[in-house]
Amino acid sequence: MHRRTFLGTVGATALAGCTATGDDAQTESTGNATTTDGRTATATDTPTETPTETATELPPNPTIEAVNVLTHWEGVGDTLDNATDAVASGAAVKLGIRASIPTDPENVTFEVSYERDGEVVERAQYDASKMATEADSSIRETMGYLYSTDWKRGDYVAKVMAVDPSSTYASENVETEFSVTEPLGADGVALKKAVIPSTVQQGEPFGYTLVFQNEHDRDGTFISPMSYSEPATTRWIPQDTPIRVNMTAGGERRYTVEGVTIDEKGTKQFRIDALDEEFAFLVK
Repeated sequence: MHRRTFLGTVGATALAGCTATGDDAQTESTGNATTTDGRTATATDTPTETPTETATELPPNPTIEAVNVLTHWEGVGDTLDNATDAVASGAAVKLGIRASIPTDPENVTFEVSYERDGEVVERAQYDASKMATEADSSIRETMGYLYSTDWKRGDYVAKVMAVDPSSTYASENVETEFSVTEPLGADGVALKKAVIPSTVQQGEPFGYTLVFQNEHDRDGTFISPMSYSEPATTRWIPQDTPIRVNMTAGGERRYTVEGVTIDEKGTKQFRIDALDEEFAFLVK
C-alpha cells in the first residue's frame, strides 16, 4: 500500500490596469479615456506571466532489498548469505532484513507479520536506527527473532513493510516463505569439531564452540538438551537451555557459547544428549 503526500502550489496572478496619457489624462485606472482631440482611447490590460510551479523535492524513500529466514546473522551481508527455508517447531525464527535507508533512520521502522494460511500468528517491529550499517553506504541490516514454540508445523510467510511516519510513507510488503518442520534427526547430524578449554578458573567466565554438520538433504534445526555431571556421580542433570542450531541441507554450522562460569572446583563433564558426545575439563 502506498500512502502519498500531494503538495499543491497556488500561483497568484496579478491584474495590472492602464491609464490614458495626454494633456487631459483621466484619473480612472480602468475603462475608456477621452483624448484632447475627442477621440476615445481604450485601455488595454498588460499580459502577466503566471509563475512556474516549482516541484518540492522529497527525500528518497527507504527500500527493502531482501528478506530471508536465516540460519544465523552476524553482520551486513548475512541476510543474503545465510538464508534457510525451514526451522523446527520450538526453534528461533531468525528473520534477516536488508534495506537501503538514505534518510534519517530514526524515522524508519519495519513492520513484520508472520502468517499461516492467510492468518497472522505473530507481529513484530524493528527500528532502523538499531540496524547494522555498511561503511559509506545507505545499506542497513538487522535480524529479528522469535521462538516458534506454539507454532504448528506447516508453511508460513513473513511479510515486511518499511514505514516512515514523518512522510506518511509505507512501502509494499516484501515477503519470504519458510516452513516449520520437525527437528533434524540426530542420525543425520554430526559433531565435526569441539573447541573447549581443558582447564578453566573458578568463577571466571569462559566460552566454547561446537561445529555441527547437517547430513540431511533438507534445511532444518538440530535441537538437543545438554547435561552435566561430576565424576563422583552417575547422574546427568539437564541444563536449562538446549542447543538449537538452524542449518541448511549439507551445511556446517558453528555454535558458540560465551560467559559460562562455574563456581565449584573439580573435574566437570558435559554431554550433548542427542549425540551422546561427552566432554570433560578441570575447574581450578
